[in-house]
Amino acid sequence: MTKATLVARVEDAEDEYEQPLVDYVRKLVEPTGKHSPVQCIRRFRHLVLVHSFLYYQCDSGIISDGEWDRYARLLKILQDSFPEACTQDFYDEEFVGWTGMTGFALTYDNFILTEAQRMYLLYTQTPLTLPPEMEAE
Repeated sequence: MTKATLVARVEDAEDEYEQPLVDYVRKLVEPTGKHSPVQCIRRFRHLVLVHSFLYYQCDSGIISDGEWDRYARLLKILQDSFPEACTQDFYDEEFVGWTGMTGFALTYDNFILTEAQRMYLLYTQTPLTLPPEMEAE
C-alpha cells in the first residue's frame, strides 16, 4: 500500500473542528514502520489506556483533558480509517466500537499499571502513589 492510498482512506471531517486531526493523521501514517496504521493505532491505544488509568483509577492525571481528547479522537479516526489494523492483539476488545467519548470503562492489567507508573515518574519526577486497593495487586 502506498502513502497516497493510505491518505485517501482517511475521510474528510464533518466539521472544521475535527479537520486538523484528520490532516494530522494523513501526514502521520506511512505504509510500514513506526508510522504504519497498526503501529499508530497501538501507540494511541497505549496512550489512552495509560492516561485513563492514571485519571480514573489513581486520580493522578498528568495530561490535560484536551490532550486526552486529542489522543482519543486521533485513535477513532485511525480505527475508522483502517479497520483491518484494529485486530492486532493489543487491547482489541477494549476498543471495539470506540467513540472516543470517555476512558472511564476501560479496563487495566499489570502492563497498563506498570506503564502508568513509568509515565507518571517520567512526567512528574515522583513515583506514582497507588490507591490502597491496588497496592496488593
